[in-house]
Amino acid sequence: MSELWVPSTFNKSAFESAGVTIPVIVFPHVFLNQPLPERSSVTLHGHTFEKIPNDIFTYYCIAEYTDRKGINDLIECFESVNTKNPNTQLVLKLHNKDYSVQNRGHIISQLTKRTKRLSKSIHVITENVSNKDLLGIHAIGDCYVSLHKGEGFGLSLYDAMNYGKKIVSTNYGGPTDYLINKPNVKLIDYHMIQEWAYPDLGSAINAMNNFISG
Repeated sequence: MSELWVPSTFNKSAFESAGVTIPVIVFPHVFLNQPLPERSSVTLHGHTFEKIPNDIFTYYCIAEYTDRKGINDLIECFESVNTKNPNTQLVLKLHNKDYSVQNRGHIISQLTKRTKRLSKSIHVITENVSNKDLLGIHAIGDCYVSLHKGEGFGLSLYDAMNYGKKIVSTNYGGPTDYLINKPNVKLIDYHMIQEWAYPDLGSAINAMNNFISG
């Protein structure tokens, strides 16, 4: 190859630090600007087929269920926020490797151990959804929360930012390219442990609370 294209300066630094000597060009992913449906028209269901409300303040995240994505931390933060602000919900669109029954069951099994709010104020979608439903998730979402420990770019986070959603995100990795200095974004401080950025959960809780009234 004569040059390497990557989507973020974080990627560029990683490749150059690893010894890549050809030119590394930063070329961000393209945002496909599809119109979102009217919020009131969106009908979504969680893993127990419960109807997800479309008329209350909604935090959301679309991600793989792995430690790096920080889903368990997000649930912990939301429980604190929800206790103070009960008219809120968290919508999680999650997958684990693939959409097999076994892996979908693994997600629910793990989350059941961590919270009693499943299908109440925390709604989990584990199915492979249509493009229409994915746009519906963005439509009812008010605040996208990504408490990741490292991201090369963050495609769903990027989409949420471009749709004008409020954002709470770890101040680390590729997403900082497009999140820094945005009025609707709160970047969370972190501490490094073995090359992973662990976000400050107290700061995340404060940011999530502030976005309800802000």
